[in-house]
Amino acid sequence: MSTPKKRFSELILDDIALQLHDAVKNRNSIDPPSETHGIDYAAAVEVRRRMANLLGRYAGLPSGFKLAFTSPATQQVLGIDAPEFGYLFSAFQIAHGTPVDVGSLCEPYAEPELAFVMAKDLEGPGVVVDDVLDAVKCIRPAIEIVDSRIGLLKAKTVDMVADNVLFGRLVLGDGEFSPDEVDLENTPVKIMVDGESEESVTGKVMGNPAAAVAWLANRLAETNGREGAISRGDIIMSGSCTRYFPVGKGSSAVADFGPLGELRVDFV
Repeated sequence: MSTPKKRFSELILDDIALQLHDAVKNRNSIDPPSETHGIDYAAAVEVRRRMANLLGRYAGLPSGFKLAFTSPATQQVLGIDAPEFGYLFSAFQIAHGTPVDVGSLCEPYAEPELAFVMAKDLEGPGVVVDDVLDAVKCIRPAIEIVDSRIGLLKAKTVDMVADNVLFGRLVLGDGEFSPDEVDLENTPVKIMVDGESEESVTGKVMGNPAAAVAWLANRLAETNGREGAISRGDIIMSGSCTRYFPVGKGSSAVADFGPLGELRVDFV
């Protein structure tokens, strides 16, 4: 995304952010901002930040971050050369064992991930995997419910960025594991949704999902705090090593993380 930056008025950026905020709150879809306003990457990043600020009014302050587009194959399809991130909100975290209401979402999908719960602040630049592991309180298996307020068939990459990289809901597994208990490069992962399944290993996320967390710390440092920072207590969703699966009313998603256990999410 090396094309020259366009200039967008504050009113346009605020309007798009408000549309996306209202789409999350009211569970409706909007037209792609890439078509209605011609937004570029820089504008999408600014919309994401403003949308998060608006969501904080009823969903609380961000409780962490989610990584997206962490596999080279996905980046190639999207025409980008790095991951992206969005904001998590505690109001959108669903307790393990509680069914997820699909009526509260626009276009939900399920995918398995490892969640890193931070024991310390983690600030870039120069963060590497060992720094991440030193700052982590525990690692937990998780299922993210991806949700698009624009429609995945219509959304371009900049639309996904503006749309908080499609964060919908988060379900954490009950297990809590210290970093030295987890083989971050080779832990098997299997996701099963309504008779379909896919198997992978955690190392499909940037070779090691802790590398995704390191990337995030360094990326946030480039913004000088404008887009936040990784803080003690934050949850970092490191990105999925499998594709996402569509879910609807009556669906069940089961994620098996081998030695880290299994979690199930039912949709009603």
